[in-house]
Amino acid sequence: MVNQKLIFHLVVFERNYGGFLEQPNQDALFDFVSGWCQDTGIRVLTAGCNSNHLHLLFEQVSDLPLQQLIRLIVRKIEEWANDHGHASIELDFGLFTVSYSAIDKISRFIDSQQEHHELVSFEEEFVSLLDKHHVEDWLVPSQKRA
Repeated sequence: MVNQKLIFHLVVFERNYGGFLEQPNQDALFDFVSGWCQDTGIRVLTAGCNSNHLHLLFEQVSDLPLQQLIRLIVRKIEEWANDHGHASIELDFGLFTVSYSAIDKISRFIDSQQEHHELVSFEEEFVSLLDKHHVEDWLVPSQKRA
């Protein structure tokens, strides 16, 4: 038996920032993603979004390889968006590890997305996440890093 507890922060966003997650769609997408994740062996700790991106804090309890798991989550979100009038949507993502001691802090951050984005753009937020996790050589759409 392997003793592990792997927590991840997944940020999924639309490449052209088309706003597929406007308010009435957010709860429906959360219900869909949370239900699918639970059925697949992913324990969702919290989820939150703004009009152009989704945050998902989850614990991997599935035996699926992580890369395959993330591709499935992103594909399911694309399918949901297509079924709700956003044909040919193209999504990208960032995946970050989270220490167990930071779960509450990240949960509060995700839960406060609406207020957070009154002050900070998604691109600024995403670049900050990349920097905090020392992700190099990554370009955020429409913004080049120095």
